[in-house]
Amino acid sequence: MSRIQILDSDGIQQALDSYINHSQCTSIEIQMEAIKNAIWILWHQYNLKADREFIENFPNEVYEEFQNMSDGETNVYLYQEKKILFFDVFTFIFRNNNLLSDSKAKSFIELFLKFIKTRNDSVVYNSIQLIQSLEFCIKHESNKVLFINENGMFNIYYYLYDVMVRLRKRFWALCESIYDLNMSHRSSLIPAKLSESLSQIMSKFCTEQEIKCMRLLIIVLYMLRRFKLLNEIEIDSNQFYNTTDLIYKKKAQNVKNYTFFNDLSKIWINFLNGSRYKLEIDTIPKLMCFVAIFSNHLSNKLKSIIQSGRKLEVTVNVKKWLYIIYFGLMAYPIIGEVEKKFACPRLKNLHFSLQDYIQKYCLEDFTIENQFIFLQYYIKSHVSLSIPISSKEDTVFEGFLQKLELYPSLSNIFNN
Repeated sequence: MSRIQILDSDGIQQALDSYINHSQCTSIEIQMEAIKNAIWILWHQYNLKADREFIENFPNEVYEEFQNMSDGETNVYLYQEKKILFFDVFTFIFRNNNLLSDSKAKSFIELFLKFIKTRNDSVVYNSIQLIQSLEFCIKHESNKVLFINENGMFNIYYYLYDVMVRLRKRFWALCESIYDLNMSHRSSLIPAKLSESLSQIMSKFCTEQEIKCMRLLIIVLYMLRRFKLLNEIEIDSNQFYNTTDLIYKKKAQNVKNYTFFNDLSKIWINFLNGSRYKLEIDTIPKLMCFVAIFSNHLSNKLKSIIQSGRKLEVTVNVKKWLYIIYFGLMAYPIIGEVEKKFACPRLKNLHFSLQDYIQKYCLEDFTIENQFIFLQYYIKSHVSLSIPISSKEDTVFEGFLQKLELYPSLSNIFNN
């Protein structure tokens, strides 16, 4: 019988009766054959009642075998055949929307997320159908929570690694959709599991330096930032710094069309804002890593503002970026060639972005304190990067220095 044959209600009921009868046999081989036949016959029948009867009458013996296998047991009779059957069952259950909120269907998601943690077998399955079933599965928001808590997308990527080239667009769309979880499900996320997920992703990236891990890491961190969870999970700040440093130095030249560095800047600011995590910027290389990241982000921010016709809002974050960049410029004469190689272009980009902003807008729109912060950085940038000062800039600087006489506290800092 072909899958494309559409049955009437009598034909569907006949197929279900046969499935239920054979599912009650004591022979697990007969039960497995009954499952295969039901899937083959019912695949193209969009019938809610049939789908419910399929899952409600699923053989307990086969389900228990699936459970044992998902827990890592490999010494199972007909192991390979049963694992293939499991993936067939999963793709069948989620071939449409009928069972998205069904509790028994949810248990198959949990089994699936366990299965894909083992990546060293040679099970043959239809990867296109699997991705399609996942696309249906995550249409129910609560199902997304399961994937997030179990680091599902990380495990799926490596489980499907050999075929990921042709699936990558759909995979990343799936990934973005899952981590775009509705805020109402925030309380369902488990901080301990999220911490473990981040550690797995960072460890994999530091070991293999694969850019896909970097992309997934940013997606996960951005969700945590959106949910204000960064300070509720355990993250090794040194491991995250090492990951950040590796991303920036080793991969910057290869990254196109991604906003990783802007995202990293925002995420690090969240870390530095939080009371739980305190990162000591205690070495010149570490300082210059953050100088490069924040320079890159602020430069892009200024360019975007200039193009849109808006004006820069000097937030607490902007001030923090500028302070870190200023300290980097103070240390610039003594940094090594490696640090200069990746920091210098970003520092110059920021300098000229601010130059363009000053030419379009008047810095006097800022408070005197904010003018001071910007010009302190800008003058130091001129000096450290050996960028000539134009006559217009010289006029701006002179005017600002004259105004400082009215603000003794700032004047003393500047003179010091």
